[in-house]
Amino acid sequence: MGLACGAASYLPAVSLFVDTSLSAGKPETARLVARLARSQRAFFVELAVRCSSYLLLAGLLLVTFPSLRAGTGAHRIEKCQPSGTLQGPRTGHTCGECCKPGHFYFTHRCSPPVTKHTKAIMTLNDFSEGGDGGDPSECDGKYHRNTERVVALSTGWYHKGKRCHRHIRIHGNGRSVLAKVVDECDTLHGCDKPHAFQPPCRP
Repeated sequence: MGLACGAASYLPAVSLFVDTSLSAGKPETARLVARLARSQRAFFVELAVRCSSYLLLAGLLLVTFPSLRAGTGAHRIEKCQPSGTLQGPRTGHTCGECCKPGHFYFTHRCSPPVTKHTKAIMTLNDFSEGGDGGDPSECDGKYHRNTERVVALSTGWYHKGKRCHRHIRIHGNGRSVLAKVVDECDTLHGCDKPHAFQPPCRP
């Protein structure tokens, strides 16, 4: 996975840290759309971030979750194991990130714990209508333009919508952006139209 500015261009994967020690911030209006995704390692937090062309974040980043507290027992790393599998549809779809026909993908009911400094991988997604984000955002039932700053949390972090409209701060290369939680990055479902035919998110 990688960080990109725009729906099609991708940069190498970016390492992140999650910091929950700061107080909640106020919404800002910078041109960045961020989305949480998940990492390929159990102790990584999956983040997906979309940004406008004027701001590229690369290298080691610090992510602040002002409104999140340390993970509960349900989020413990040792318990965040695959809960099942999902098979890609027999008919393939023409996109680089789409599910492969007949391929099996892991599903998860949990996410890694949120600590003061939790490593994560940042990736890109499109929240606009017709974009690769699929259906409208779950928190508000709306699509979001590229000029908005929004994020989606993996299923465990999303906590059945209890973290909707809270904010996270992303730091990298001396820059900082604040993004609002508007959606869930589904770790249980995928490979269908509501999920833009993409695999389930990793936890």
